[in-house]
Amino acid sequence: MPHCPFRLSQRIASTLVVTSAGLLLGSFLFSVFINLFLHKLWGPAVLPYPSAEQVGTDYLSAIIAKNKNYIPQHDSCTHTALINDIDQYGGAKIRDISVQSEWRSGNSDHTFEITTIRFDHHQQHEAWQPGEITLMTASNLLEPPLLPFRKIICSGG
Repeated sequence: MPHCPFRLSQRIASTLVVTSAGLLLGSFLFSVFINLFLHKLWGPAVLPYPSAEQVGTDYLSAIIAKNKNYIPQHDSCTHTALINDIDQYGGAKIRDISVQSEWRSGNSDHTFEITTIRFDHHQQHEAWQPGEITLMTASNLLEPPLLPFRKIICSGG
């Protein structure tokens, strides 16, 4: 039987795909195991997703876009803060955005993080002005979860 290079490359490619999928699945299952059973002993195997910086960036984008549904109304404290931030910064042009998180702001297991969003903004005919929003985010690491996810639990101008 003649040697076929196409079948050989097909076999190599399928082996690589199966191996990669197996490694990813194995890592996922190992992280779930640690988060469920060994969380108290080792801490989280996977840091909360998305990062506090990403949550802050998404929050600012929602404010500029005047997205009042970004935070559900039943989260009354944070929804009220969202509406206040939209009233103040909604529709503004922004520049020089800086998003910084203090990941050890309260504890050492990445559960709570304070995120400060600083930027310059202006509405139509106004001059550029500095703006700042502070958020506190939390992950569901206290429950323990399968995988930790981060959300806003408190915000203020």
